[in-house]
Amino acid sequence: MAKSSTLEEKRLAYLLLIMGVVVGIIVLKLFYMQIIKHADYVALAQEGRQGYRELEARRGEIYINDYHSGEDFRLATNITLDTVYADPYLIDEPKFVADRVAPLLFDEKEAVEAEETRLTEQRKELINELTEEEIQQVLKPRSAKELKEQFLLDVYQKLSAKIREEITLVQGPSVALRKAVRQLNLPGIEVGDQAIYAYPKKITGNEEYAVKLGELLDIPVERLQAILEGKNRYVILKKKVRPEVVEKLDSFKKEYAPQFKGIAFQEETYRYYPEQSLAAQVLGFLNTEKDGIYGVEASFNEELKGEAGIFKAQLDGAGRQITVGDDVVIESAKDGADLYLTLDRSIQKTVEGDLAQAVIASQADAGQAIVMDPKTGKILAMAHYPTFNPNEYWKSLETESIILNSDEEKKIIKKNFGGEDETYLVLDQFTDRKIRLFPIVSDKTNAVHYEKFKNDVGSGVYRNRVVSDIYEPGSVFKAITMSIALDAAGVTPDEQVLDNGPIKVDEFTIDNALGKHYGLITMTQVLETSNNIGMAYVAHRLGASLFYTYIRKYGFARPTDIEFLDEQSGKVEKFNKWADSELVTHAFGQGISVTPIQMVTAISALANDGVLMEPYIIEKVIQGKDVKEREPQIVHQVVSQATSETLTAMLVSVVEKGQLGALKHSGYSIAAKTGTSQTYKNGKPLSGAGTTITSMAGFAPADDPKFVILIKLDKPRSSEWAVVVLAPLFNNISDYLFDYFSVPPNS
Repeated sequence: MAKSSTLEEKRLAYLLLIMGVVVGIIVLKLFYMQIIKHADYVALAQEGRQGYRELEARRGEIYINDYHSGEDFRLATNITLDTVYADPYLIDEPKFVADRVAPLLFDEKEAVEAEETRLTEQRKELINELTEEEIQQVLKPRSAKELKEQFLLDVYQKLSAKIREEITLVQGPSVALRKAVRQLNLPGIEVGDQAIYAYPKKITGNEEYAVKLGELLDIPVERLQAILEGKNRYVILKKKVRPEVVEKLDSFKKEYAPQFKGIAFQEETYRYYPEQSLAAQVLGFLNTEKDGIYGVEASFNEELKGEAGIFKAQLDGAGRQITVGDDVVIESAKDGADLYLTLDRSIQKTVEGDLAQAVIASQADAGQAIVMDPKTGKILAMAHYPTFNPNEYWKSLETESIILNSDEEKKIIKKNFGGEDETYLVLDQFTDRKIRLFPIVSDKTNAVHYEKFKNDVGSGVYRNRVVSDIYEPGSVFKAITMSIALDAAGVTPDEQVLDNGPIKVDEFTIDNALGKHYGLITMTQVLETSNNIGMAYVAHRLGASLFYTYIRKYGFARPTDIEFLDEQSGKVEKFNKWADSELVTHAFGQGISVTPIQMVTAISALANDGVLMEPYIIEKVIQGKDVKEREPQIVHQVVSQATSETLTAMLVSVVEKGQLGALKHSGYSIAAKTGTSQTYKNGKPLSGAGTTITSMAGFAPADDPKFVILIKLDKPRSSEWAVVVLAPLFNNISDYLFDYFSVPPNS
């Protein structure tokens, strides 16, 4: 009996222990929830009434320096302009307001440009319905007066529209959601493949709709009901409004307070490029998502844009911010870093201007120019033509009609790129010069209407061709080949070679560019006469393996690591794949591809005692108080100082005694070499004006180089030869730089 009692007592004790543990756990849980996590659960309970807004970070600015003044100038900055908007529900006299607002917001230049765009778009639509004669009758541009009257009417209609015409309820709905909403068969609710829309004026019962749609769309019924009412509380009247206009409108708000209570302003930040098109391809621009594309805006996008902060505000049932609620900055925005470029503002402006004149005068397709400090690798100028204004980058994509005659229509060709046909008009059959066309076919008449880019190249103008385009360097490369022969193959400037006619290499005939021959000549004269026969001799002295090793040491066939995302590596096949003819042609810059930045960097090594420097275009990056300055980076010694000095003397002789006599400067010594490389059509080389890629590289003063210049013109039509089209441009730029850097003449 006693034993049974003891057992019962143990069971009771175990039960009490278990109950104590459970109660303890519950107490601890309640303490945790009510005391420790109280704030978190309150936040969770209020989540439906909280709105999270992004606090935009200030995008970093981009600067360019002026060498003489030491002043920094903004190339890219941020400006704040107002968007003028209205709440139609608060405007009782829309005509009164429109009559005063519209004249201030109307911009005739913008209106005329918009009218041109409208006519272009309408032409594309009407080509399917009308003949060209009928289109001409229909598409008559409105006068400035008519445009102003239309603008006034548009403003009046916006101010009068108290109910929205269309509301997007869901973007990108799933197939199941589209099916479920269609099955409800609600008038005024339209289901599309890309979105679900509501048309408030056609909706018969907001509450009924909200109940049926709320769960499907995951929107609270109260909020959805408010949305479906379609009250038009926000219409944009004009973006990017000038401060003086906002000031005048603000005075109207005070003068006509009752009528203007529905007019308001909202500050918005925009990227602005104060120097317009200066260094446009270096900069790039921002897309509509405010992300950088092209240039340093793209390669330093993350550093420039900073980190957005988070702002929490209470919302009402319809999702609108409550102005009297508790607003909290959860996380402050971190502004973006500022970039300081190595470019010199004065040099960049001068080089761009001279390059543009040269491209136009020579009727070339395009041109690029670089000025580099050979001792540091710092880029002082990087210019392109044609160019664009990053403030209006979209204008480069504008098209215009082009009327072709019957002969021109016969010159239309189609090319397939990536499975899609592209249409081109061949302007010159021999040089293969062409422009892109956009055909629009009429459904009514089958007639074809053509349009083209206004700038002829479209988005191609955005590309930084200095780093992203490859080309055969031609005879400029002879300077590189000769330096390798001097350094590694025992060749001397006075060593002689016999040039008494063309030579046969493999199945190919190698000859000098003009077919002229010079007999027994020295290695210096080989460069002076840009002699292909002499370079074939040098190539065989080197051999493929040694030649290839040095080409790679100079930085060819790999990126220079300059600060751009789209840098190309160029192409040089490995030496064990070279035929004997390729060994020879590579010696004078054919059969290999390089970028302009690779070429100017290699020439800079010759000017810098044989030391290759890494090119760079970012001087420093400043993030708050953190300053990161770029120091010049030595890659390695490519050739010896003695080789560099010898080769420099040979290139000076090219200027003073050879084909570049036009470059002589009184009191100054210049080392330079030109190159004229062929282009190809259907695998066959072309020749003549409009078919060549011309380039030239040089440095000065030869005994203590302050700058290296590389210039390149694509398919000039005034002459096929680099020395003809580029010597004047090189002269202009070098003259300016001698003066700019106060370089004293040689004694």
